[in-house]
Amino acid sequence: MNAIKYLVFIISFLIFYIGLDYYFITSVGLGLTLLFILLFIDKLGNGYPIIELIVFLALAQWVLGAKISYNFGKTHHKYYMYVDELEYMNFVVPSICLLILGLYLFAPSLSLNHIQRDVNQNKSMVRKVALYLILIGFTFPFFSRFIGVSGIGFISYLSSLLLFVGASYLSFYNRKRKWLIFFITIGIVLAQSIIQGMFHSLLLVSVFMLMVTFSKNDSFIKKALIIIFGFFMSTVIQSIKHDYRSVIWENRNANNFKTFTNLLIQETFLNESSNELSYISEKSKADKENSGLNARLNQGWIISKVMDNVPANKEFAGGETIYQAIEASVLPRILFPNKAGGEVALKNFKELTGLKIGENTSMGLSLAAEFYANFGIRGGWFAMFVYGLLIGFLLKWIVGSFGNYSGLIILWIAFFFFQVVKAETDFIKMVNHLFKSLVYFYLLNRILLSFGVNLLPRSYAKDNVKT
Repeated sequence: MNAIKYLVFIISFLIFYIGLDYYFITSVGLGLTLLFILLFIDKLGNGYPIIELIVFLALAQWVLGAKISYNFGKTHHKYYMYVDELEYMNFVVPSICLLILGLYLFAPSLSLNHIQRDVNQNKSMVRKVALYLILIGFTFPFFSRFIGVSGIGFISYLSSLLLFVGASYLSFYNRKRKWLIFFITIGIVLAQSIIQGMFHSLLLVSVFMLMVTFSKNDSFIKKALIIIFGFFMSTVIQSIKHDYRSVIWENRNANNFKTFTNLLIQETFLNESSNELSYISEKSKADKENSGLNARLNQGWIISKVMDNVPANKEFAGGETIYQAIEASVLPRILFPNKAGGEVALKNFKELTGLKIGENTSMGLSLAAEFYANFGIRGGWFAMFVYGLLIGFLLKWIVGSFGNYSGLIILWIAFFFFQVVKAETDFIKMVNHLFKSLVYFYLLNRILLSFGVNLLPRSYAKDNVKT
C-alpha cells in the first residue's frame, strides 16, 4: 500500500510538472498534498495520524490554497497573493519539507491497539473517567459564566474540550457503539457551533473523533468516502457561514437553529436566496461577493503579504515574536504583569503584514509567515526544521514518561494539540495552548486521583506505548 501511495505522488508530480506545466517546486508541493491525505486516510484505524494531519493541513492551506489563488488571480481586494508564485513556493515548500523531516525524526509510533489494550483491562475505571470528563466538559464552561473570576476564560475553554476527550474514552469502552458516540458528540458540538456562530472547532473535533472511531477493519475506500463526505459538509457550512453570522449578529432576535436550517436548505440544496438575508447589510453582501471558499482555505495570502512587507517596510523581527510567545505562555502573570498577552498576536499581525484590520477581527500569521518575519528565508527554513524536531520530541515525551506509558494518553493528544494542528495559528497561541493544556491536564489528574479516578490507567510495563 505504501508503494502505491508513493507511486501516486510521483505520477501526480509528473502530471503537474510536465502535463500542466507548473513550476517544479509547486508540483512537489501539490504532490506532497495528495501524498499526505492518502497517508492520513490509510493510517486511520491503524494508528493515530497526528503528524500526517499537521502536515496535510499545512500543505492544503499554504500550497494548495495558494496555487488555486494564483490560478484565479486577484478576486478579492485583500485575500490575494502579494508576491509571485515562484518566490512564494520557493520559501513555503522547502519549509514544509523540513518540517516533515523534523517531525518524523523523533515522532513515536501511535497505535490504537495500545489504547484498546489498557481499556480492556481497566473497564470500570475508563467508564468512570469518561463520565467525569463529559460532566466537566458540559458543566464547567456553563457555570464559569456566573463565577465572574478574572482570567478563568481559558480554563473554561480547555474544560469544554474535555467533552470530546471523554467521548473518545467511551468510544474505546464500547466499540460496538462507537459510531453512535461519534454522531452524538458531533451533534452536540454542531449545536454549540450554531449557538456561537463559530464552526472551526466543529471541523477539528470531527477529525479528531474520526481518528479514534475508525478501526483496522475499515477499508481504505470506506474511510476515503467518509472523509470526502465530511469535506463536502464542511464546504457546505463554509458556504453559508458568512451569511449565517451576518444574520444572527445583525438581528439579535433571530432563531439561530431556524436561521441555520433555512440557509442550509435554501442556499445550498435549493439554490435559492433565503428570506433571512434581508437582515444582512450591503457591506456584508459586498464582502461575500468578493470572497469565496478558497479565500478561507488559502492561508498563503497572509504569508505572501508578510513576504511583501518584510523587510521592505518592516525590519526582520529577529526572534522577538518567538520570545514573546514563550514568555507569555510560561511566565505567570501574577509575577510578570507586563508580559505579552493575547492582544500581541493582533499587534504582530498588523505590523508584519502592514494591513489595517478591525480590533474584533481574528487572523493568525501562521508558523511559516512568523518564522519568515523573524529570520528570513533560510532562517525560516531552519526554524521550521527545529519546530518539527521539538513537536516530534514532545510527542515522544507525552506518550512516554508524561503519560505514564499508558496507551490512553494518546486520547489526550487532540486536547494538547488542538491549536498546534491549525496551519493558520500564530506561534503565541500555539505555544500558549500547548503549555497550559499540559499544566491543566497534570493538575486535573492530581485532583481526580484524590477522588480515586485515574485518567491514565495501564496494565503493562514501561514498553506499553511504543516510543
